[in-house]
Amino acid sequence: MFYVIGRWLLHVFFRLFFRYQIEGREHIPREGGVLIAANHASALDPPLLGCASPRQVYFMAKAELFSMPVLSWLLPRVGAFPVHRGAADRSAIRSAIEYLKQGNAVVIFPEGTRTRTGELLPLQRGAGLIALKAGVPVVPAGLIGTFRPFRIEKGIPRLNRIIVRFGEPIDLSEYAGLDLREAVDAINQRMMKSIAALVR
Repeated sequence: MFYVIGRWLLHVFFRLFFRYQIEGREHIPREGGVLIAANHASALDPPLLGCASPRQVYFMAKAELFSMPVLSWLLPRVGAFPVHRGAADRSAIRSAIEYLKQGNAVVIFPEGTRTRTGELLPLQRGAGLIALKAGVPVVPAGLIGTFRPFRIEKGIPRLNRIIVRFGEPIDLSEYAGLDLREAVDAINQRMMKSIAALVR
């Protein structure tokens, strides 16, 4: 109930202030595990994806957030689980794979952190590993307008228009015959190209 009410309120907020629109929602399977891989430019990205998805999603969130008073209570209730950045966090990877194998939708930001320039960053290898080990389709997502969404023009505050765009699912079956490292690198390259195409 908390998730549903919060999602509705955020949906109204984004519609009113950012005129946000959703494209390609039909690409997200309505059931079964699916990994949604998106670019990351703003703290608005997780709630935007949660609102745009037709089903509940689970998120990796940086572990530091879980030590903050309000967020430590809130994040687990909206489907977030911690990941330690800067090194391969095997616990977070296992959690993501488990959620996916249970038939859930999981959102990851494969760049590993927010871009500081608006350009896509190289993808972390854990993203491709999660997709491969879970054996689920990957839906690329592009968030447009979330990099520096607030700006001042001639002394007047402006808000970007935000678009959440989902691409066609990536079938991982073609990578089944490759060794692990080769398959992970190939999947990451495919995700990178798919996300880049969505944010153009």
